[in-house]
Amino acid sequence: MSVVVVVSCGGGKTTDGAGSVINQRHGNIVGDEADSKVYIPEIPDSIVDPAGRLEYAVVHFWDQYPFSSQETAQDTILLEQSFSNYISLLDAVDKLVKDRSVGRFVTKALINNDESSQLADDIIRKYLDEPNSPMRNEDLFIVFLGKMVSSGDVPEAIRLRADYSLKQAMKNRPGMKGADFPVLTLSGESSTFIKELKGDTTLVMFYDPDCEQCKEISTQLSRTPLPGTLKIFAIDVAGDKGLWEKTKNLFPEDWKVGYAEISLEDDGLYTFRALPTFYIFSPDGKVILKDPSPDMILQK
Repeated sequence: MSVVVVVSCGGGKTTDGAGSVINQRHGNIVGDEADSKVYIPEIPDSIVDPAGRLEYAVVHFWDQYPFSSQETAQDTILLEQSFSNYISLLDAVDKLVKDRSVGRFVTKALINNDESSQLADDIIRKYLDEPNSPMRNEDLFIVFLGKMVSSGDVPEAIRLRADYSLKQAMKNRPGMKGADFPVLTLSGESSTFIKELKGDTTLVMFYDPDCEQCKEISTQLSRTPLPGTLKIFAIDVAGDKGLWEKTKNLFPEDWKVGYAEISLEDDGLYTFRALPTFYIFSPDGKVILKDPSPDMILQK
């Protein structure tokens, strides 16, 4: 008999403290109540320690996955559910195990120059990098990108795309000094971004005044109780100075408002997956929190 690990899409905490449910079944692909397929890894009965079971499941998760099978190579539902389960498990292991496991996944899933490799690449991005993904995780995305870039077996097009994405993801990481740039203040004076932080812990909102979601989230944020020590700095990054001039006074009076005088993306300083994009900076201009979801900010 083999013990298998089944993880819910939400990655909830369960019986073994590793975000997994232990269930005794045979095989690797099983049907759920809706008769859809779900891939699950097998764990030998001889491994009884919870930490050992988790590590084995994560490292060997894809050992039996039929990437080369014509039937499953383009099975988006099967791969997505399996990948969702997989990254839920990855959250519970240390860096060394993550690196080892992701390396094995890349070696199996992304070595063929065909549609199955593209599908795997797309799913990695969909789950870990899409702005609206509930499982978005830049730290984990960077691990995948690093393995894809360093592997000589990954198709060149996917490897080059990963290299570009990795360089973008590594900008303004937590603990780094934020990239500085010229900014026009509400009073019309030219200054710099870091100078305008003025020693405060600051929630920075990069926005476009013509963006409806930016307007909606700004309104919600203005009604959200935040720590008194946290200042808010809204910076227009859309590049339309005339529109900024017309709309700059619509924010609450206690907000700092500015206009980026250069294109932050074109100059390679910041990458915005969607607007608004939030950061929290320390008083000395270092990144504390990078690009959290608006929901995370509004719940604070």
